[in-house]
Amino acid sequence: MVCLASVYGKWVVMEDKTWNFEVDKGKGGRMFYLRDGCTHEELLTMVQADYMLDMEPERVELSYPLPDVMLHQMPSDFPPMYITNDGQVHSLIETCKTHVLRLCISVGNKDKGQQRDEDNYVDEDNYVDEDEYEEEEELSDVNWDANSDEEVEEEYDDAGDDDYVDEDFAGKKAEDTDADYSEYGKVQDEDDWEKKRFEERLRRGDLNGHGVGFDGSGDISVGQSYVSKNDLISALRVKAVKSRFAFKVSKSTTKLYVAKCFVDGCKWMCRAAIKNEAKRFFVTKYVKVHTCSVVDRARFRKGCTPRALKAAQLFVRGTPEAGYAALPSYLRRVKQSNPGSVTDLVCEANGQFKYCFLSLYASMVGFQYLRRVIVVDGTHLTGKYGGTLLVAAGQDANFQVFPLAFGIVDAENNESWGWFMNKLQQCFSSHHMVIISDRHPSIPNACLNVLPWVTRGICYYHLQGNIVSKSELGAKDLMYLVKGAAYAHTLREYNRCMASIRAAKPALANYLELADPKLWSRVHFPGDRYNIKTSNIAESINSALKRAKGFPIPYLLQFIREKLGVWFAKRREDALSLQTPYSKGVEYLLAIRTHHAETYTVEHIDGWTFNVIGGGGHYIVNLENRSCECGVFQIEKIPCSHAIAASTEANMHISQNVCMTYTKESLYATYARPIYPEPTEDAEEEEDICLPPEVAPTRGRKKKSRYLTWLELSRKRQPKPRKVHKVYSCSLCRVPGHTRPHCVSH
Repeated sequence: MVCLASVYGKWVVMEDKTWNFEVDKGKGGRMFYLRDGCTHEELLTMVQADYMLDMEPERVELSYPLPDVMLHQMPSDFPPMYITNDGQVHSLIETCKTHVLRLCISVGNKDKGQQRDEDNYVDEDNYVDEDEYEEEEELSDVNWDANSDEEVEEEYDDAGDDDYVDEDFAGKKAEDTDADYSEYGKVQDEDDWEKKRFEERLRRGDLNGHGVGFDGSGDISVGQSYVSKNDLISALRVKAVKSRFAFKVSKSTTKLYVAKCFVDGCKWMCRAAIKNEAKRFFVTKYVKVHTCSVVDRARFRKGCTPRALKAAQLFVRGTPEAGYAALPSYLRRVKQSNPGSVTDLVCEANGQFKYCFLSLYASMVGFQYLRRVIVVDGTHLTGKYGGTLLVAAGQDANFQVFPLAFGIVDAENNESWGWFMNKLQQCFSSHHMVIISDRHPSIPNACLNVLPWVTRGICYYHLQGNIVSKSELGAKDLMYLVKGAAYAHTLREYNRCMASIRAAKPALANYLELADPKLWSRVHFPGDRYNIKTSNIAESINSALKRAKGFPIPYLLQFIREKLGVWFAKRREDALSLQTPYSKGVEYLLAIRTHHAETYTVEHIDGWTFNVIGGGGHYIVNLENRSCECGVFQIEKIPCSHAIAASTEANMHISQNVCMTYTKESLYATYARPIYPEPTEDAEEEEDICLPPEVAPTRGRKKKSRYLTWLELSRKRQPKPRKVHKVYSCSLCRVPGHTRPHCVSH
């Protein structure tokens, strides 16, 4: 039990961007005693009762500032910690045991996040086409699940065992072997930050460059002033974009400006005039309610021309040439705010850009707590000067994508991949490591020359695509056998699939053997590959960065830094709120496998060895060696259903057989170090020269999306129901099956 003092008031952001809680002295203070295990609902009830807050619980906001010891390690503008669930209450109690905290109680707006007036009901933006702000509004991963974008190649990280997938989970059957582990522990809404950031910038007016504030319900008010007519027009335009309507100019002079809704008869209008100052316009009349129909407003939609869109992008982000010039300064600023990060910029002798590398220190520290598997991949940039973005990523204890390093090069070749691998080895310790990639020939060459001690594997999905593309193999109908061989956990299962392939298509079997089963087969792989069988991890990051691939280089890196910062903060909070010893994804797997293990029969052989009957056969489990004849236990380092049944028989806790990299401590340590934003000014006054690279001009418009493979297209097409032919009936006898000319009753 802990003792916690509380005050009532509101949070205010000071001029130096720090947060200060203004106490309402009239309310006085309170003292609460919180027991271990106190819930958010109980704490909220105590607060409402003591402060006599007769309102909806959703309006009461509970928060607290971090202790000074922790704040010294955070940015000066670090916000307070809000208590919204039981996990946050638990974190508050644990922190109170070692630090003195003050509970801050405030009341939020009743309609916060739900404010709407009639001018917000329009479905389409009639002043500017929605595409103009597409890059600010859209989410990249949708609920940003990094594994679920349409550009991502299909995930094949299956459970590999018929115990993996619950019949009630995502519509999958228990025997489905295509389980996506990332779905089990996915952190919800971790990418809503992009939409919220756009709405916040639009509310502040940052998008028009004037800092005019809007709140969406009464943003423009009578008496509000603007420096000039242009500022007034800009404010009205942003209002129109946000509220999705169009306005027309009724009257415009040097001293008067009147705007009305584009729909005739609508009462919305804004009138502004010069009063005492020479150029400042004051709003003298403003009717914010639209009396026109939503349908009528939608008819006056105005589109944005490509030239206007390009001009807006240049205004916000600058030219690509300016981006290359600002790149040295940006890398220095990132390293200043995140000491220990690995950055590098390579230019030609004449100063033209060649290579760029970035790995944040928080990613390097967090990778120490991950399984030693790195997935590398490259994706084309769509900017004016092209280029290729190289990505290296891992997978955390919750089966989530963990970005480690990024590189920007001219193209994928031996030189660029060799340089990237040379920089990448500075981001982790030099002991056993597995690298998964596609079948690009430059990657094995780089691994052999730079990292000869790593174990390399190839992505099964790319191997499958290569097989399907070779028409001479004619193997489309046998891909289920190829997948069975690649995903097999035991040598017996692998040999059975290969024998079936050789009997049906000897050329396909020879092709698979020439591709080296040690690279693509799970049972023959010499290292610890765990459940990672494809390069979908890196592909998911490429998909998440799709919107920013055409940005100037500094803005692309800033987009990456912002996205990683939000991921780290969200996942750190999620790890702190865990009440179980392992991550959500691992707990889900253990729960499903435990359910199946309850139906198995176990025979005791000796102190550590058991014969488990169930799951389609007999399996010998050795708890001392952490192995099972099904192969799942030793490959994934997570007990299979047979191992769980044996552990239960031996009165051994399941946690003794789970790898330490799956614990909640490892998950929190992975994201423990925060990612700080880069400062606005460079502390060093060096003026390094970085010029754009020379690129050969190409015809036509640049492609922003690659061509989908046959397999991707087939998976994107939804199965269509077969056409049901109409059953005709005779018009004379009313009997179905024949028509009147063929009727025999007359």
